[in-house]
Amino acid sequence: MPTLFLNVLENSQVGMMFVVPRRKEVVRINGPAQVVLDDELLDLTTVNGHRPDMVLLVRVQEAFFHCGKSMI
Repeated sequence: MPTLFLNVLENSQVGMMFVVPRRKEVVRINGPAQVVLDDELLDLTTVNGHRPDMVLLVRVQEAFFHCGKSMI
């Protein structure tokens, strides 16, 4: 397993920020995550013939806009 996901195995709570084009705010989500190796889900996330080895599934508990300055 890539070291990128080892922290999720130790503490499943994650926070993610998404940049939205032409907006001054960013979208932030928080919630528990898990590493998924399910073939059906991996097939659904195939893009241009590239299938991921694993998926990070996040169950969103909070979603809100954040001031774009929070990324600086």
